[in-house]
Amino acid sequence: METQIRGLKTTQSMVNHPVEWRLMLALLAGPRTLSQLRQPFHGWQWWQAYPRLWRLQQRQLVVVDHQHHLWRLTAAGESLSPVLTALATCMASQKEGITDEV
Repeated sequence: METQIRGLKTTQSMVNHPVEWRLMLALLAGPRTLSQLRQPFHGWQWWQAYPRLWRLQQRQLVVVDHQHHLWRLTAAGESLSPVLTALATCMASQKEGITDEV
């Protein structure tokens, strides 16, 4: 349990903004162009997509292939796939109105 909590805290320190989480979730499905990554964002979040990608790149979680203009997860980013999958499941449940509350 202690290891899981430490891992969660480490993850939260590396990916600490909702836009960053959404970008990581999009890249979990495979490489994307910047325009593909910006599609789900509206308003002010649209403008934060590139700076947040740059921060994720600084943290070595994503990398860009400049020749093909594709962003993808690094091995370190892919190692977060269990957390990202759980987050995606939670988000889908919230959209459907499903909760764990008794």
